[in-house]
Amino acid sequence: MHVNPARPIRNLPSRSPRTLAAQLATLLVAASSATALAHDMMYVGRTSTGKLTVYIEDGLLPNMMFQSPFEEFPGWIQTEFGFETIGEDVPDYNLYTISSAADVELVLVATDPGVWVQKDGFAGPLGLGEGYPLGNPFFHVHPIWHITDVEIGREYAMTFVLHDRNGVYADSAPFTLTFGCTPCPADFDRSAFVDLDDFISFVLAFEAGTDDADFDQSGFVDTDDFDGFITAFEAGC
Repeated sequence: MHVNPARPIRNLPSRSPRTLAAQLATLLVAASSATALAHDMMYVGRTSTGKLTVYIEDGLLPNMMFQSPFEEFPGWIQTEFGFETIGEDVPDYNLYTISSAADVELVLVATDPGVWVQKDGFAGPLGLGEGYPLGNPFFHVHPIWHITDVEIGREYAMTFVLHDRNGVYADSAPFTLTFGCTPCPADFDRSAFVDLDDFISFVLAFEAGTDDADFDQSGFVDTDDFDGFITAFEAGC
């Protein structure tokens, strides 16, 4: 079971970019202290021939977004999927550390409609051919990924290359990231965390016999729904 001691912010009034940045940073801190639906990093390095490259572990894609608690970002959002410099050489994967003289950016080369990544500084969606700065190694960066045209069960794709603005390394090969919008069953209140609030919300719905308490979608609210939710709640996401 994943417990969240600090809840994401809901129903926020209109904010300046600086205030919003601080609140999103709070969300990241909360997510680092309590496991959210995903906390996944991609590792940036170079090949033996001097090209930038990214290592993406099996199982990270499609990366799942969660319903946004921010009015400025309606739809689904992901703040935990990011990029980190590899800390040591891994020859078996042709993955080597990169020089601090490099200045790496993430360049968007193709995207499905409805999915985008926020520009640095909350300056709007990153456009084709534009770069998102990752910076000089060693970096650990979490862009804000966003789906506005939400279609549950669909996968959304974005293709990028890594580019070194200082010219120390050649561009990476293009790589594609995929995102999904499949809710976690135990996240009953769709907050992006599985915690006591989900348990209380489900119990209240179960006692009231409302449709959303039909956890197994059988058409009836009964003990099978309760048992199913408890099993999912204990498993977390």
